[in-house]
Amino acid sequence: MGLSVSDQTVRKALQTLTVADREVLQAENQASADEGELGWAYILDNIQGYYLAREGGLLRQNILKTGMAATAIKLENCPPGAFDLDDHKRRVAENQRSTLTTQELFTDISWNGHHLLAAAHWLQSLLDYIPALRSLYQEDLTAYFRMDLTKHRIPESHRTRIQPLGTNAKREVETQGMKRCIDDFDKQMGYTEESAKHIIEWIGGDGATYSAILRLQKYLAATSSDDRESLRNKIATPEAWHWKDTALKACAEHVFGPDTCKCPSSMSKLFGLINLPRPSNLKKCDHYSTRNGMRLVWNAQVIDCWRVHFETDDLTVYFDGLKEKKEIPTFKALLDHASTLVQRYASLEAFERALSGDLHEKAPEAVKVRPGDAWSSPNVSSSSEKGGEAIEEPDDFDGDRTLANSILFKMMFGTILFMDYAISDGDTGRLIDLLIIWIFLFGGSTHTNYATYLLEFYCLMKYKTSPALCVAILNNYLVKFGFTAHERDLLQEHLNKKLEAMVEKAGGNFDAPFYREIISPNVGRFTDLQEQFEEAFGIKHRTKTHTSPAMDPEFKVLLDFFKSSQLHFFVSGRSYGHRVKNLLGDGYTYWESGKMSTFLKKTSARAKFICAVEVWCTS
Repeated sequence: MGLSVSDQTVRKALQTLTVADREVLQAENQASADEGELGWAYILDNIQGYYLAREGGLLRQNILKTGMAATAIKLENCPPGAFDLDDHKRRVAENQRSTLTTQELFTDISWNGHHLLAAAHWLQSLLDYIPALRSLYQEDLTAYFRMDLTKHRIPESHRTRIQPLGTNAKREVETQGMKRCIDDFDKQMGYTEESAKHIIEWIGGDGATYSAILRLQKYLAATSSDDRESLRNKIATPEAWHWKDTALKACAEHVFGPDTCKCPSSMSKLFGLINLPRPSNLKKCDHYSTRNGMRLVWNAQVIDCWRVHFETDDLTVYFDGLKEKKEIPTFKALLDHASTLVQRYASLEAFERALSGDLHEKAPEAVKVRPGDAWSSPNVSSSSEKGGEAIEEPDDFDGDRTLANSILFKMMFGTILFMDYAISDGDTGRLIDLLIIWIFLFGGSTHTNYATYLLEFYCLMKYKTSPALCVAILNNYLVKFGFTAHERDLLQEHLNKKLEAMVEKAGGNFDAPFYREIISPNVGRFTDLQEQFEEAFGIKHRTKTHTSPAMDPEFKVLLDFFKSSQLHFFVSGRSYGHRVKNLLGDGYTYWESGKMSTFLKKTSARAKFICAVEVWCTS
């Protein structure tokens, strides 16, 4: 007991660290502002904790306590003058977005680059499956990803510094609450009144936070000529993990089908085949278990496409034979094969060919799907369960609905896998390219709010930022503590879990001095300290996820099933009553049907207010 430290001593030490860290943060922000630059940005998110009443009584009730938490992020590798507010306001006032059309947005997608990226990932799946190829070409493929496919990669030397801020008890869903929340965090950051006249300040958050900030800017636009009070000096960005998670949910809603679906393309059928639990609520499915299961299916489908392409029953035996004969294809040849497979099994043109016997027959031989056995229609009962769309094909239907479903799955879920790779590799340029595709995919789904968020982000990057600001955002849109990059909002979610757990144990509100001055600013230290204790006493976890055996048996079962069901052959007339929606096509229709003009009309109002304020201030 004599060697222990009192609670008050520990609290005072932590409070001293908080004060010291905050002084450093504010001093660095002030120094950057003096040079006309922005030194730090911050990411914010709501936090909540359910406080259980341990004793009975009329005045004792369970309480849901809410608040806001934020983390300051040091900006690195920003070109000089990137955060020039005058330049930003001029670009907003020009309102160049007003001429944007759905077709222009669609053609802005780098389809050729996306095709090359998809082909590289298809080849990666083959290398992962065939050891003989992996030992020969993995270095070549890695270099191809880095040298030829990278759009804008965060510099290798980039290392992110963070500083958690003190929490408050404001509510992001309330307009006034969000304004007070931003004012509080601005003060902690050390943003000065003078700097607000010349420097852009950057905030990031999930979809709800992003929407609240945009709504607040709209309401305050006509209330004040002061840039800080009206938030005209702020830019906001929707962060990557939450829109990637929403993309996964949008994909899952349409590819699973009903519980009892018999279609070989249905995720419900395939998950049941390998004893994986089907998500009970597809709109709120668990991100990691759903993604891992769908990734297993995606890889198995890709490998089956390779098997059909090389006309073999076993790819491993096939390539072992080529190795013995010294006839292994070159890296370039394998890339060409992958490109052909993407055109044949994972493109919009392939989807259209799969739904029409006539288009299938007229297709060039290089991309034509091999014909399968004659179709004998089973007894399929229609279902109205969520997670699928039951349909009855017309009597003259001569396409292959099952093949078409599998094509759409590989297209949609493939973009999610490409996002994962781009994020870990720090390729923010590629991430923005995929974002444009999801503007349309979200438009065709039930998550149209995210279609609007991403379109607003697209307009920010294309019309409202200088080249220097665009580079600054791309270099700092992800955090990078080591060799791999991560989403900024995922970092905030991890810190929030620590804070919420402490509220549950200790009670109190998020704006209480204990949380605001002691706990939340040092939550990163608590995490590091826990890991140091675990390592010192030999109780360190090997990983931060639950261990699981290799999925080789499940993979083999899927391959055997795809082979027996002829999933990747064209079977004229095949349909089990399950249809995967073409979200890309439906999304184009969504924007073209008047949603684009409505969006531009609503969001262009801010440009008019800025013009009016500038005229009033100079008159």
